[in-house]
Amino acid sequence: MTVLVCGSADRGDDAAAVLAVELLRPATRRRAVIEYVGQLGVEALLERPPGSAVIVVDAAVGLAPGRVVRMSFADVRSGARSPVPRSSHELPIPEVVGIAELIAGPLAGGLVVIGGLDFSLGAKPSPGVRASLDHFAREIEAAIDEAVEAGTRDADARAEDVA
Repeated sequence: MTVLVCGSADRGDDAAAVLAVELLRPATRRRAVIEYVGQLGVEALLERPPGSAVIVVDAAVGLAPGRVVRMSFADVRSGARSPVPRSSHELPIPEVVGIAELIAGPLAGGLVVIGGLDFSLGAKPSPGVRASLDHFAREIEAAIDEAVEAGTRDADARAEDVA
């Protein structure tokens, strides 16, 4: 299972994912490969073992600062309204996921995002984001736990099919 951490430590609330991942419990960190990708791109979603779950962690506009939202890729596929990446030159998350799924098939896992307010260079995280970092980290842990458990169930089911 892979966690893709988006954001930049020197751009205010864009640092939220980086800061939250630092708060993950050691036991959780051992259950996942954590990759810092800056911006989410199709290639980051494709560069993983086949069938392996991926959790994308990011800050987004369109949510109240500090509000944390967790959604599966299945929700994104079904057209559920997803958070908007903070930068105008990034593709929207549903488009990145859609392109990756066209190439490699359905993705296992999902998104955990936090609403941000100020993404300017040199800014510090806003008060709402700072106050929610622990909650953000716990939601990331929950998403990792769910993805690992789903992967274990899938592996058990495949083993039963072979037997």
